[in-house]
Amino acid sequence: TAVHTITVASETEPGLYYTESKSDYAPAKLVVRLTDPEVIEYAEIVLKKGVAVKGYAEYADGVPVDGLKIFAYPDWWHSNQSPPGSLIDSEGNFTFDNIVPGTYNIQVSVPAGDEMWMGVRVMQAKLPPDDGLLTVTLPTKSPASLASISGIITFADEERPYSIEINAYSPTLGHRDINVRCQDSKGQPKNQIPFTVDSLEPGAYTLRFLGPNVAEKVIKDVIAPSSGLEVQLQYAEKPTLHGFVVRDDTDEPVERFKARARKLKTLRGANYVQPDRWYEFDNTEGGFDIEAVGPGVYQVQIDADGFAWTWSEEINTDENEPVTIELSRGGAIKGRVVDEAGEPISMAKVIPLSKASGATRDTAEVFVSEDGAVNTANGEFLLENIAAGFESIKVTHPDYSFAILTDIEVLEGKTTENVEVVLTSGGTVEGYVYDSKGQPQPNVTLYFQDKSGYGGSGDEEAGRLATVVTNSAGFYRATGLPEKMCYVRRSSSYSSLGVVRRVILPANGRTLQLDFGGKPTVSGQVVINGDPLTNNKVLLGDVSTPHFGVFKCYAMTDDNGRFAFAGAPQGRYAIYYDRPQKQNDWVKIATIEIGTENIDIGVIGEKTGRILISIDTGDPNITLDGVQVYLQEQAELWAQRIGDVEELVDQDSQYAISNVPPGTYTVSLIRTDRVTFREEVEVKAGDEDTRVSLQMSKSTAGVLGRFAGKSQQGLVMWRQDKKVIAYVSPDEEGTFKIENLPPGQYSIGGNLMTSRGTLVTFELLQGQTKTVDLDISNLFDQPIASLQTQVVSNNGIPLSGAEVWLEGATGEIDPVIVSSQGQFFLAEPGDYTLHAVYAGYKEAITNIYLEAKDITTASRQDSTVFVRLEKQ
Repeated sequence: TAVHTITVASETEPGLYYTESKSDYAPAKLVVRLTDPEVIEYAEIVLKKGVAVKGYAEYADGVPVDGLKIFAYPDWWHSNQSPPGSLIDSEGNFTFDNIVPGTYNIQVSVPAGDEMWMGVRVMQAKLPPDDGLLTVTLPTKSPASLASISGIITFADEERPYSIEINAYSPTLGHRDINVRCQDSKGQPKNQIPFTVDSLEPGAYTLRFLGPNVAEKVIKDVIAPSSGLEVQLQYAEKPTLHGFVVRDDTDEPVERFKARARKLKTLRGANYVQPDRWYEFDNTEGGFDIEAVGPGVYQVQIDADGFAWTWSEEINTDENEPVTIELSRGGAIKGRVVDEAGEPISMAKVIPLSKASGATRDTAEVFVSEDGAVNTANGEFLLENIAAGFESIKVTHPDYSFAILTDIEVLEGKTTENVEVVLTSGGTVEGYVYDSKGQPQPNVTLYFQDKSGYGGSGDEEAGRLATVVTNSAGFYRATGLPEKMCYVRRSSSYSSLGVVRRVILPANGRTLQLDFGGKPTVSGQVVINGDPLTNNKVLLGDVSTPHFGVFKCYAMTDDNGRFAFAGAPQGRYAIYYDRPQKQNDWVKIATIEIGTENIDIGVIGEKTGRILISIDTGDPNITLDGVQVYLQEQAELWAQRIGDVEELVDQDSQYAISNVPPGTYTVSLIRTDRVTFREEVEVKAGDEDTRVSLQMSKSTAGVLGRFAGKSQQGLVMWRQDKKVIAYVSPDEEGTFKIENLPPGQYSIGGNLMTSRGTLVTFELLQGQTKTVDLDISNLFDQPIASLQTQVVSNNGIPLSGAEVWLEGATGEIDPVIVSSQGQFFLAEPGDYTLHAVYAGYKEAITNIYLEAKDITTASRQDSTVFVRLEKQ
């Protein structure tokens, strides 16, 4: 381990200082790269006295903030502790002390219930400001203009949890979450627990009371403002997973072992995650008890010396039956690890997925540890006690890019031999990071992720391919990267300006360029309802969603609503703005094509219209309580939701969606049973209001049945006109029932709603309830293959908007799903020619064979084909 010694000196006198205890100096950062464990690096941090920055904070409705604490985090700040904050006085004024020039993330600490606080990032700013005064606007209304719901919580018995979560939700007014403690500081339970859910828009809410030891309770139609609500909750002990571990050959108990549990399904209550933790057991009966986080379906994995790691059958906590887990010796995998020249590689680490995977739904197929790993000797390795089935292995070495080999068949009591893994030197990616004004940014951290950690799903640390920090010139270099898609994001990406996310496909043995920022520049002006959108965050990103995609860049509009994005690669993108008063609520206002030159797209947003929605139930006794109304782009079933739905109180319409750009959309209404009614609507340029009526005609038909064959979670039922959609999911007994359906011809099939995915078609008459049993094994009457493609430039940059199609014996086949992350195909197994076309690049033509597979379980990433296009 390298020894890292730092001497910290102030500007005025030498000495040893700790930055967290010197409030009269500005925070400072030192970046040191440690490469040699035999060398002690010596470095120096110089603490500087900064200047005072005065500021003014107000709510979105113009009322001064009073009594909250505000913080200025340097954009390099990564500590869980906060720098010194400033209290905002009754007139909204505050002062930051000791500010040195730089970029800061401004955060305000707001109440989150029962003396708890939550940090809300409100802006990023260059400090000191050019005009001398920093103006901060919180993205919420002032407390006095909002409402609250208050009351008392009691329990039916003396036991109670440490705390309770309260969620207040309205489909049109938003949501608010608070945490309420049920015990005082000495751990004594309270007899009556007061609560207040504040900062609510006036209106009706659904309140949800939940916690790890609470039987969930839901109260609908609670009006804000209101007080005196009495809520009695039931304390619920956490369920326990019981079982015994025995040898499969003798049925004798295995006395010493470790066990961990994973949650497969939540039966009711909050969807808490089971901790990925090993528990040690030592008893003559081979028994175990593991506390579960709540009612659900679980599995338990056993690790015992000399046996294959084994997962139990599913355990339903409602049944509370002990499970018996039989351990066997398993099989073995024998092989060798070599370099590209075929030379053996010693001290490579070979890791089996069955032992190194995570214990959550998202990490079940991800290498999250090095459990079960062995090292190679002269390139050879032997993995023993591997469970029978199909195994995946990951091989790592400090001098090479890692490799993953899948679908290695393992037989009980047998050794699978001649498994060879070739390690390569990998690819290199380098570039510069610029701020929103094109200046190089030093000390910026970039994370290279694989798809398993992209967007927060899976285990981000397990999917980390590299971490780099820019030098004083804003330059970085990442080496040893595998030839797989790398999702690169900068730290603090949600609070930074400029480019914060990019994607690249490295090439083995090549160095590719990936800049964050730079050229070209996309500029314009945002005008909403005739007024410039001033000092507001805007986003350039994926056409289908503001949250994911292969590129994301933030900017701030100025006093005239003008903005500038720098560094977008060629492709099709969308521009969004963050709705004032509703943080992280993005509204799309334009779709643009970006080339290699700077462009000014002029004024956008001024030609938006409003959609007025009326609901025709055909029966005045039918209420709309609990329904959700939303707007989708285009007419496809799974298109992106956009816009913000507001309730109206007039004779003609119940809902309105404002600031909608011209285009084709679908208005959808979801009932509480998830039956959805849809209606297409076109918004034309120049139209101020567009009216649409959703027809919820008399619904007295229904369908019920039983699932047979392998369980499938993605079945959908749709009426022939696609205006009525319902989800078909089996209960614990394998049955389903959908009521209150309008008459018509319906089909049930896969969630892609292709003709190949249709399982059954039938007619429903008014008042009729039809029995339809579903044999999932016949979902596809013929073998079917799937393919995921991703088109990139020769330099590994995704080409958003590339046209891709398959050509086979039956003609051309278009993808069923297209996004910036690729194209997804369904086709019959066989030989095909894959075509990829993008303007300015040579067409790529590749022969490909598609194998039949179970697309209900196969991962799209497993069958991804990457296509590199050369420039013309």
